[in-house]
Amino acid sequence: MQQDDIDKLWRLLTSSDEANAVLALQLMEGLGMPEEIKTFLEGWQALLQQVTGKPFALTDVIPHMTSSTEFRWDYKKIKELPNAFKPLSHLKKLYLSENDLQTLPTDIKYLQQLEVLYLHRNKITHLPAEIKELKNLKTLSLDNNKLPTLPLEVCTLPNIEELNLSRNLLQTLPAEVGKLQTLTNLNGYTNNFQIFPEIIGALKQLKTLVLGDNKMQALHPILGQLIALELLNLHQNELSSLPPEIGKLTRLKSLTLSYNRLATLPAEIGNLNNLEDLYLSYNRISILPVEFGGLTALKGIIMGNNCLESLPKTVGKLINIENVFLEHNKLQTLPEEIGDWEKAKVISLEHNQLQYIPASIGKLKNLVSLSLRDNQLTTLPDEIQYLTSLQTLNIQKNLFPETAQIHIKALLPHLKIVF
Repeated sequence: MQQDDIDKLWRLLTSSDEANAVLALQLMEGLGMPEEIKTFLEGWQALLQQVTGKPFALTDVIPHMTSSTEFRWDYKKIKELPNAFKPLSHLKKLYLSENDLQTLPTDIKYLQQLEVLYLHRNKITHLPAEIKELKNLKTLSLDNNKLPTLPLEVCTLPNIEELNLSRNLLQTLPAEVGKLQTLTNLNGYTNNFQIFPEIIGALKQLKTLVLGDNKMQALHPILGQLIALELLNLHQNELSSLPPEIGKLTRLKSLTLSYNRLATLPAEIGNLNNLEDLYLSYNRISILPVEFGGLTALKGIIMGNNCLESLPKTVGKLINIENVFLEHNKLQTLPEEIGDWEKAKVISLEHNQLQYIPASIGKLKNLVSLSLRDNQLTTLPDEIQYLTSLQTLNIQKNLFPETAQIHIKALLPHLKIVF
């Protein structure tokens, strides 16, 4: 058989039209099957038998190659993929997670229409250079593999939007990452970053950045250039301070800094007027700047297990706050201004050193749950009776005398209160 004939058979075989592929098989019945095509089909045959657990004749392979734009081959214990991607130029989504792959075959380059590639929870140590040919790829998940470095070819993908590199062995990112100008979501959770990768500052379209569970001790001021950022997760690093430039991230909606070593927050934190959720638990913060009141969009603050002794009066400006968790601090007083938290639903102040609660708490008509457990309270203000939405009140382990207990029960007859 001449090479021209073989090329024609390949074109028919790799068509997304099953009829053309069947025609190629019929022609080969008369002309004979070229060795390279036979090897290719046998590779597909072996792969399908592995992922389905069923026997396949060579002729049964064709419909599986041409019938779908999405393949889900997760949890199949695949150790190696054959060079069998040539007929899949129409494929848009490929799921290969939870296998035992160490790399991908070189003919991954034929997946010119591929938009989504999931490879998490494999044993991948490297990727073939041909990965750069996936010009339409938008989502690449490499979570939970064994990559020591990010392959440079990934940095040439012109349309990549989401890149998940979490749970690998990365210590830094190459300068070429800065070329990923379409990237909106970068996840580097649980790697070995000790220094904030400065090149990230070049990713102007980035909306989500996750670098939690690393070993970073400081953030570079270049972080302030990520003006499109909406979610920043730096959970469980070794940060002792934040740069003032964090105040430039004015589109930020969620900020996670829990499990670090922060003792203070910069005044510029108050510039984050779109921030809705703030996670600061398990740090060493003893005081909040007065500018904290600038977080007027804040709905939730999780700040347990710090060293707070008081709150600034400006917290009254947090008029959209719904959930407040300040347990395990050293609060001795609360400002009257907490009465302006009219949207508050849950407030937890357990394990502090509170000796009294301001009367303004009676303004919180939407409060559903209030926990004051393990403080030094001897009484509650009469205004507590105006908390008409209250369903749960935890005031155990305080210092209420019997007369105060009787009075509180009388103020809140609809609640079962345990002292």
